[in-house]
Amino acid sequence: MILDRPARRPGPRFWEWIACGVSYRPSMSGNRISGGAVHVVSMLHAVRVRVAGRCRPTPAVIPIPGLVLAGALAALAGCGPAAGGDARGADVPTLLVSAAASLSEAIGAVADRYEQEQGVRILLNVAGSQMLASQIIEGAPVDVFISADVLQMERAAAAGRIDAARRVDLLSNQLVVVVPSDRTGTVAAPADLAHPSIRRIALGDPEAVPAGVYARRYLESQGLWDRLAGRIVPAGSVRAALRAVEAGTVEAGIVYRTDVRAAGGAAVAFAVPVEGGPRVVYPAAVAVDAPSPAAAARFLTYLQSAAARRQFDAAGFIGLPEAGEETPDSTEIPR
Repeated sequence: MILDRPARRPGPRFWEWIACGVSYRPSMSGNRISGGAVHVVSMLHAVRVRVAGRCRPTPAVIPIPGLVLAGALAALAGCGPAAGGDARGADVPTLLVSAAASLSEAIGAVADRYEQEQGVRILLNVAGSQMLASQIIEGAPVDVFISADVLQMERAAAAGRIDAARRVDLLSNQLVVVVPSDRTGTVAAPADLAHPSIRRIALGDPEAVPAGVYARRYLESQGLWDRLAGRIVPAGSVRAALRAVEAGTVEAGIVYRTDVRAAGGAAVAFAVPVEGGPRVVYPAAVAVDAPSPAAAARFLTYLQSAAARRQFDAAGFIGLPEAGEETPDSTEIPR
């Protein structure tokens, strides 16, 4: 089973991390635990790790470069099964999956079902794609990497960490412009973003975060980037940009349509037409030095299956068509 989403969000400088055998402290984390699986969320680096077994979260304020993450994941992989759990826990394959932050809920649901069906254990490291690529380049262990854009996958591939023969374009997404839910009607079209009342616009860092890179391309295509560059508030992840809109600290933001599902205080002002906006691609690949290469290849195949696609579709993602298929209708914004 999978841990429900946090009951409340920790502050921006708060960390939750994992240590086996440390008691769970809900008063500090605000998380709710379900069954034997744990979701741990770092708001500072937007890292989420999901692990089955006896591991419980404990707060700490530490950086996670690739080598530190390598040690942490190795420790997690060695955690035993939960009390009363399956005695085979120490024998089943353990997959290390690094996935883009915008996939947080969807990949958790897919991994949960796959664990139940296949009897494997999956550790999810969920963060901004640029951070995940840097971790992989620095040597962090990974079986499967799912990036929110091709550039970050290419970075990892250029470092010799990606198996080109086991790489696919998995999903797509759609950009939407959002505003605080108490300020609807202020933006209805791209040109409205240049109105003097729109002083700050949050998006992922346009130099690194995939959603921000896509947003910049869109604004450039509309002839707006030069006019709006001074108003841009870059965020470390697309979810951080959404939180800025929800908090009302910016007048608008550009995020993925799938992020709208997580929005408690933001509303869609308008959607960027899929055909008229930048092509959003989520590539997935097996690492060349995957700790469990055969299991990783099977999971990559499962990610392309009809069962996984249904779960991604339910989360609002757009399945990339096979050869000869038509692109799915993506004009409806999930609520």
